[in-house]
Amino acid sequence: MLKRLRVRRIKVICSKGRIERGDEVTLTNDEYNSIIAMSPDAFDVLGDVEPEAPKKLTRKKPNVKYAH
Repeated sequence: MLKRLRVRRIKVICSKGRIERGDEVTLTNDEYNSIIAMSPDAFDVLGDVEPEAPKKLTRKKPNVKYAH
């Protein structure tokens, strides 16, 4: 499960890179819990987000022009 968060601290370093106060970011529960353990006031939780299902793969028609 993923969480949609708004940053309350001046800066937070996470897997998305450096995020600053007021930015919104989506993080996993494990990463959220590890950051909250060090600084409990780092985020406002905006809600839970369902992970998107991967798109189905489709075959592309080859773009080859054959000489006759």
